[in-house]
Amino acid sequence: RLQAPLRRRTPNLLGSMRDLYALLGVERHVHPDDLARRYRHLAATFHPDQHRRTTGPARLQLVETFHDINTAYEVLSDPLRRRVYDVAGHQGV
Repeated sequence: RLQAPLRRRTPNLLGSMRDLYALLGVERHVHPDDLARRYRHLAATFHPDQHRRTTGPARLQLVETFHDINTAYEVLSDPLRRRVYDVAGHQGV
């Protein structure tokens, strides 16, 4: 049985207007070590390899969530990008 290939999303935070801090489940004043710890927990939870038997729309949702978590961490883990995000929100990213 053939399955449709997973669509690859480009990093586009403007399409998802959800707050990056809320996406990772942390406060705005979170320490970088706590941010990294939370990211690793969420990445392990939502990593597609952890859910190999998941197929169809659920699989696509899982991949999108994993991608969003990675993108949020990329922005918030970089001090400069985090400051820009805190000031300008999604428009600054």
